[in-house]
Amino acid sequence: MEKMKRKDLYRYTESGLDNVYLANGFEFGNDGTVIIRDIDGLQTAIGRALATQQRRLTGEEFRFLRTELLFSQASLAKVLGVKELTIGRWERGESEIPVSTEATVRTMFLESLGERKRMKELLEEIADLDDEIDRQSLKMRESKGHWAALKPESRAA
Repeated sequence: MEKMKRKDLYRYTESGLDNVYLANGFEFGNDGTVIIRDIDGLQTAIGRALATQQRRLTGEEFRFLRTELLFSQASLAKVLGVKELTIGRWERGESEIPVSTEATVRTMFLESLGERKRMKELLEEIADLDDEIDRQSLKMRESKGHWAALKPESRAA
């Protein structure tokens, strides 16, 4: 296969990553805009490539996986047991991402693709934490001798 030159590729900076180039799957509109086919599939493929690569993640790549998992910095910090500022420092490249944290985020991303339904459901619940992060109350109800937490009420728009 003939090696493609960079000028034959489209640099896909819309992903938030500077090193992603598209060999095909895109076209230029009459007004010069770029039309990308199956953008959700592209985002998933980028995430899979990042999650399975052999080298360490950069801060930008870590942020990409976090956002594809639908985590805010605050919700991921809560899941990982770190401060929200720590997530920001990792993403800006101000401090090194621990190997165990990288492994956790990579695994969560790969499992979010539906390979393990239970993990996917758990990740969806965690992604909803953003709506609940600043709530402090926990409402409990007893029924037939068993206690259970009530689901949080939806916020008014």
